[in-house]
Amino acid sequence: MMSTQPVTNKTSLWLIIFASLCGICGLCIIISYASDAMSSVQTSLLPPEAQFEKTIEKTLGESNRNVKRLSELQYNATNGQLIIKWALNDNLSTGLVKRGAMLDISNVLKYISQNDVPYPYQQVSFYGSFPLVDAFGNSSEQQVVVAYYSKNTIEKIQWDNFITDNIFIIADSVTLHPAIDQ
Repeated sequence: MMSTQPVTNKTSLWLIIFASLCGICGLCIIISYASDAMSSVQTSLLPPEAQFEKTIEKTLGESNRNVKRLSELQYNATNGQLIIKWALNDNLSTGLVKRGAMLDISNVLKYISQNDVPYPYQQVSFYGSFPLVDAFGNSSEQQVVVAYYSKNTIEKIQWDNFITDNIFIIADSVTLHPAIDQ
């Protein structure tokens, strides 16, 4: 015959603590899902242009330099140019900063090519900035990447097989500041 042990106050206390923690964790999960749902609803209520800008911000990700990643998104209806100005993230080496810029451009172009864009663009122009230090030790945010991609070029990219290292090679025009082109 099985013996049963009485439930002690200590055991009851641990059960209550455990149940409370489970309840708190469950509540946190519910709040997180509700917050994500609210964010999606708020974004979907925005005009298409604002939704597009929010998506590009999300595609670029967070800054690791305390600057806004997407500093400007413009559309010039006269020439069909979609202009994206963004701040490059810092990294361990100049080569990795450049690689980060390549990934940023690649991710944004992939999004643009695979989704509806609220602008009838003919070209996407990227202007990337990064802090540079002059001979006197003064640091300032300067343009270090300029890359242009025509709609025709973007449509040619086969994203399933595309290698990010080629993003500057396929550009219709690209200019890299010597400080980043090492």
